[in-house]
Amino acid sequence: MVDFWLDTWCDIGPLRTLVPADKDSPHFLVAKFLGREGWNRDSLLQWLPDHLIDSIVDIPLDLEGGGFSMHGMVWNRGVPLKMSIFSWRLLRNYVPLDSVLCRRGLPLVSRCPCCLEDEKSVLHLFVNGPVAWEVWGHFGNRFGILRLPLEDL
Repeated sequence: MVDFWLDTWCDIGPLRTLVPADKDSPHFLVAKFLGREGWNRDSLLQWLPDHLIDSIVDIPLDLEGGGFSMHGMVWNRGVPLKMSIFSWRLLRNYVPLDSVLCRRGLPLVSRCPCCLEDEKSVLHLFVNGPVAWEVWGHFGNRFGILRLPLEDL
């Protein structure tokens, strides 16, 4: 969940500091302006001046991986350092989960502590396990987070 106006999600800073505040400007998530082919320029034009739109459409997207180039989202002044480090470790599969430790040669009997069934892996814990599925469903509906089909991961 990335707030369109208030979060520092692009190199030019929070958009609220660059665009005069309008009482009628609704709360948006960045995902509202993204489609399968990239940025929706027409939607951006409704809320931003042309010079800002040019800067935004130049932001590299990983459409296959589901969004922004992760570097700017992980290593960002608006993100606490411990969250940046955890995100970096998670994206590089350096979180010491049973599946990672087993691949590195440490024999373990692995079982998810939440559902007691599947092997404990990053995808199972954070994306497609039963507890993760419930959490994403709850907060996804509340904050407008799109849930990708499992084939897209």
